[in-house]
Amino acid sequence: MGHRVGTRRKLRGKTPRLLSLGGLVAVLTAGAALTQDGGGVLLTFGIDQRVSWADNPDLDIPSTGDSVRFDTRLSFGFVSETPSDRLAFNLGTTVRGEDDGSGLGFSLNSPSAELSYTRSGPSSSLTLSAFLREADLDDGLTLIEGTDGDPPVLTFEDGSARTKGVRLAYNWGEGAPLGGALRAGLTDTDYLNTTDPDLVDNRTVTVGAGLRFALNEVTDATLDLDHRRYDEDGPAAAEDRTTLSAGIVRALPRGSLRAKLSTTRDEDGTRTGLSFGRVVDLPRGSLSFDLGLTEATGGGVDTTGALSWRQDLANGALSAKLSRAVANDTDNAETLVTALSVGMTRELGPRLSLNLGASWTQSEKRATGLTTESTSLDASLSYALTEDWAMNFGASHKVKDEDVVGKADSSSVFLSVGRKFEWRP
Repeated sequence: MGHRVGTRRKLRGKTPRLLSLGGLVAVLTAGAALTQDGGGVLLTFGIDQRVSWADNPDLDIPSTGDSVRFDTRLSFGFVSETPSDRLAFNLGTTVRGEDDGSGLGFSLNSPSAELSYTRSGPSSSLTLSAFLREADLDDGLTLIEGTDGDPPVLTFEDGSARTKGVRLAYNWGEGAPLGGALRAGLTDTDYLNTTDPDLVDNRTVTVGAGLRFALNEVTDATLDLDHRRYDEDGPAAAEDRTTLSAGIVRALPRGSLRAKLSTTRDEDGTRTGLSFGRVVDLPRGSLSFDLGLTEATGGGVDTTGALSWRQDLANGALSAKLSRAVANDTDNAETLVTALSVGMTRELGPRLSLNLGASWTQSEKRATGLTTESTSLDASLSYALTEDWAMNFGASHKVKDEDVVGKADSSSVFLSVGRKFEWRP
């Protein structure tokens, strides 16, 4: 699937009753029995109240001043499980009150709904899912995490992005010498209240198939074929991209070794990539790295790779990640994305914990050479008020430096209190 990268712009009778009761008792009894076996029905309710202050939260040039927000995040979840089936449904939204100097206004932000069903057999599984999400793009820096192995990319823009879609995945031969997978998806994206001309409403259709061969007890080979069609609203023609890849994974005493060769063909030409990777299991952590070369459709070769490290401590953990990869921007064109992040979590007491993080990301549009750099520093304290209630306090500083547009920064602090209720009927 493609990802979207933009540049921010300013914008602001009795028998029936007895039968019903008997049926209800039977359902609850069955649910209780399944609960003891790890299944049954689980309902969750969440509430989080957050107040935050930020200076130039939209990273505008010039600065638009201070803003105070009051966010109430509400969530509901339903999960029903049996030994072979799992049905899950989740709802969430944020009620926001904001005072940006022109008065207090209220809005409904980031609504989401997700429904998924999984049917599992002895050596196969089928998953169907549907989703509707709306994400704010006016929090300064929005890091859209990659899906299906694609890297993360940055979006800078006021407004919001509404996505809805369906997914299907079927896996067979799990644990057998020969296995495979079929997958398909449809995603529709609409941009609301945005000004960047690159942010165009679009639809993406993906279909794919894969095979896995066990060469021996410790080595698997894979072969995958994926096709993607990207279609924007307007006169632009739909764009197709087909990727064929072959890989090999070998299990080692402390991790694994992998290699992958891929070729991608679209309207701009053919791109070939080769990468090698290693996963190392550490005594109290893990280390993985990949290094590869990919041929740019316009000529030349790019170096790509990723390095990820995590170390568990006696009272916390350290982590770091560095990645460099080619993604697709809002015009479905090549963008080179480099990202670095480090983080630390530490327990300061039985109820108190500290979280520190820093990140740097650069996205370069290959067609124009224009780059956007972003830096973020974050710190937060979490305190367990009771067994169910938690309080969080944090601060962050963000900087955006965009070619031609200029440099902007923003500082913010927040305080939140929330809890999550769980109930098994």
